[in-house]
Amino acid sequence: MEADHHVVATFVPVPANHPQYAVTQIAPAVGEDSRPAAMNDAGQVVGNSSSGPWVYDSRTGTVRRLSAPGESRRFVASGIAANGDVAGYELRGSTRRAVLLTARGEVVDLASGTGSSSTANVVNAAGRVAGDWLTPDGEYHAFVLDSGVFNDLGTLGGIESLAFAINERGQVTGQAQLAPGPRHAFLWDGKLHDLGSLGGNFSRGQAVNRLGQVAGMSTLTPGDDDLIHAVVWDGFAMRDLGTLPGLPWVSATGINDAGVVVGNVYNKLYADPDADPDEPPNAHYDSRAYVFRDGVMWDLNELIPDLHVRLRTSLGINDAGQILCSEGQVDQERAHAFVLTPR
Repeated sequence: MEADHHVVATFVPVPANHPQYAVTQIAPAVGEDSRPAAMNDAGQVVGNSSSGPWVYDSRTGTVRRLSAPGESRRFVASGIAANGDVAGYELRGSTRRAVLLTARGEVVDLASGTGSSSTANVVNAAGRVAGDWLTPDGEYHAFVLDSGVFNDLGTLGGIESLAFAINERGQVTGQAQLAPGPRHAFLWDGKLHDLGSLGGNFSRGQAVNRLGQVAGMSTLTPGDDDLIHAVVWDGFAMRDLGTLPGLPWVSATGINDAGVVVGNVYNKLYADPDADPDEPPNAHYDSRAYVFRDGVMWDLNELIPDLHVRLRTSLGINDAGQILCSEGQVDQERAHAFVLTPR
């Protein structure tokens, strides 16, 4: 697919008429040891804690625990549908088994026929589930499970594919390997489509709206993984949302039907002081959450009341414009969640 390298956004000084968001803190309701995972169009947030996964309803302030008292099985939630069904997996030792935790309180094992390890990553209101499974050949492939029918999405010629998001039409996006080795963002609509990149060897789709627009990230040049920009594939080309001067990379993690995009800007701070000498050099990163709307990339910390914390991660945005954020870094074990609602 053709890539558009025009940079269309940078952070700007905040004017008096800037967008504003009200903030709901979730930790007091779900616990201090919690971490958010995803949010649906109804404003329900799913996450995980030491006591198991939970669903917080931002409309009512209520919490639904997905593990009953005394439950010996360990579940991890990954995504939530508009009807409240939750995609995730059960941990059995080192093995993961894809499950669906329904809004009715049922636990549906999805792992039959999906190899030795599988995860359900996302689910839509029609019950179509997308995730990843370990094939008999030891390769990770994206899959879709629809009405009990399992569909391996395959690859773009390589050995790996991973699913990250699904929309209400059942379209799936993620990343898949090409025969020569690079990994590209894809859109699956019954067929796997290569969305290309901005010129580098890596791109990934991390969100897809009902229009089939995909938000994610891409490297710019082969061999330089520090040059990563947020992108939107609009059905015709991959559009570069830009980055900030001196910052190594930006990713997009969500897009709603209005085309509003959220994501994270990363700043490399310092080399890892405990780096393994036998491993490639690593670095510590700081990040901040942004929203891209009306042609401008806004630092979300400038659009909310002073919380005395920094919103470091945006996890998604729904069609009401609500944004799920946390003050933790990506994949941090504990990270307090916040729901931002447009004023």
